[in-house]
Amino acid sequence: MDDNKEIRFVDILGRTIFTIPDGGHICAARRDGEHLLGHCVYSDENHVEINGTRYNIHQFADLQFQYGATVEPMEKPEIIDGYRVFNKFIVGHFVFFAAVNEQAQPDKRYTTWQENKIHLANGQPRYFGEKFVAMRDFYRRAEDAHRGVPNRPAKSRKERACR
Repeated sequence: MDDNKEIRFVDILGRTIFTIPDGGHICAARRDGEHLLGHCVYSDENHVEINGTRYNIHQFADLQFQYGATVEPMEKPEIIDGYRVFNKFIVGHFVFFAAVNEQAQPDKRYTTWQENKIHLANGQPRYFGEKFVAMRDFYRRAEDAHRGVPNRPAKSRKERACR
């Protein structure tokens, strides 16, 4: 990362809405309650790598417009139990999380869990070695909550912190 390089984020007309330094973070909040949290790496003047995926800045603006998302810079990423949160989804009283820890064992790099905003009960985390498997679990949990499928017994943050 080079502190002198700025990553531009533009609207669908190509106007710069904000810049962040190379290695900075963003939050894209969609109308449906999903929050994508991105670690951004400068590629060149018109390209950025967000969570490992390379985008043209105009293509990214179009995608966010299609999803009805608002994108804002973040001061620093949300780190919970050593895992960097890269996706949050809010369904009713529940917040669902997907996170990564590149330093964790290969089979535990990705994790998902949920929290109940009202009862302060937390769902048990699940660990995965592949991002696509973790994301499938993340969306399944959110879909179950949306449909009203009962959740598994909740555990406290202390209980789920045992790794």
